[in-house]
Amino acid sequence: MHTNPLRSILKCSTLVGASCLLANLSTTLQASPVLNETFNTPLSAEKWAVEPANAADAAAGVLTIHAKGSDSDYAVTGVRLASALDKLNFVKNTVQITLTNLDITGDASTDRQIFHMILSSDSANDLEAASRLQLRIARDGSLSIAGQDKGAATPIISYEGTVSLPIKSLKLTLKPTGATLSIEDANGPKSQDIAFTAPLTAWASSTPYLRLQSQRNPGSGETVVTLHGFGVDSEPIPAK
Repeated sequence: MHTNPLRSILKCSTLVGASCLLANLSTTLQASPVLNETFNTPLSAEKWAVEPANAADAAAGVLTIHAKGSDSDYAVTGVRLASALDKLNFVKNTVQITLTNLDITGDASTDRQIFHMILSSDSANDLEAASRLQLRIARDGSLSIAGQDKGAATPIISYEGTVSLPIKSLKLTLKPTGATLSIEDANGPKSQDIAFTAPLTAWASSTPYLRLQSQRNPGSGETVVTLHGFGVDSEPIPAK
C-alpha cells in the first residue's frame, strides 16, 4: 500500500500542534484567582478580621484603614485574612498580589505614616511566626521589602526603593527564586527582580497568613490608608 509522505507529515504536525495546545490550556487552567476584592460592600467577617474592630471600613469601592492612638506609642490597625491560605505558599506556587490605587494620607508627619503588607509563614501574629515577609511603604515615598526567619541573622530578602504616591498599581510576584515588584505610579511603570538570599526552609510546607496594615509611628496625628482593589492569584509550580 502506497502512503503519501506529505499527508503523513501534515497529520503528525496536526497531532503535535493539538497536543501543545492542550498542554498550554492545561497549564493555563491551573492558575487560580484566590481573591478579587473591589471593596464595594462592607468587609466580610468570614474573609477578613480587623483589629481594632471599627478602625477600617469598605464602601463604594474603597477600603479605608485608620491608625490613630496615643502620641507616645505606635498606632496600628490590621486588616487580616481571617484564615491562612495554602495558595499563598510561594515555594509551591507562583503567587501574585495586586494592590490598586493605594494612597496614604492623614495629618501625621509623612515619615511616620506607614503602610505594611505582611505575609507570615505559620502564625497570624507575624512576630511569633517562624518567618515573615513584609512590604513597607511610607508616605514620604520610601519603600522596602524585607524578610527574615525568626532569630536568623541573614535575611531571606532585602530591597529598598522609592515610590511616588498615590500608586496606581502595585504587583508583587513571589516564587521560589525570588520576587518581582512591578509598580505604576506618577512616574510611570517600573519593575525590579529581587532574589531570595537564604533558604526558604520555614516556607516550604507553610500555610501563610496575610495582613494589610496602617501604622502611625509615635507622635501626633493619624495615618489613613486607602485602597481601591486587592487581588491574589496563585499558580502551582509543576513538579520536576
